[in-house]
Amino acid sequence: MRTKRDDILEAAALIFAQKGVDGASVPQILKQANASAGAMYSYFESKKELADEVFRQADDAVYRVLWHQFPH
Repeated sequence: MRTKRDDILEAAALIFAQKGVDGASVPQILKQANASAGAMYSYFESKKELADEVFRQADDAVYRVLWHQFPH
């Protein structure tokens, strides 16, 4: 089940990819996610914390792919 947190993370990943973390604004992310600032700040204390989670999830996804691709 998708949550508003998932929507915000997905929107942030898209906006960061398009504009870079420094070029992305919280209002752009919120518009893309169809979310309020209150919703975002209930999950993440700052844009930096949001970016950290986006990159952590990306790292985890790459690790899972590599783990299954190569014998261990």
